[in-house]
Amino acid sequence: MNKEDSFRNWLIVNKGLSSKSAKDVISRLKRASLYTDFSSKANVNQIIFYMDNNLEFKKITLTVKSQMRRAIRLLFEFKKTTRSLYIPPPPPNKISNKINLDGTIPETPYLIWLSLIFLH
Repeated sequence: MNKEDSFRNWLIVNKGLSSKSAKDVISRLKRASLYTDFSSKANVNQIIFYMDNNLEFKKITLTVKSQMRRAIRLLFEFKKTTRSLYIPPPPPNKISNKINLDGTIPETPYLIWLSLIFLH
């Protein structure tokens, strides 16, 4: 299981999000990465501060800004709470109807950026 799958499963199992909502959180993180640098050693509040002060970010609707901030906070909470924890996969009915024969979730075509976010 890769880190993106772990994050998605954590959102589903620990935060009670649906599979679609978990996917939306990951999508918002991808979009937020256009406005701030996740690879820095800054804390969550600093990351959000830098993003809030990006001129392009200021042009986005308030709702989308809020969703991106929430996605960043969830990512940092995930990183903080799972450094040494194993995250079990969610039950099949919670993730999707598409599961490989070996019980794993199919790979998704997200960019490498998400892998970089999870590096410690």
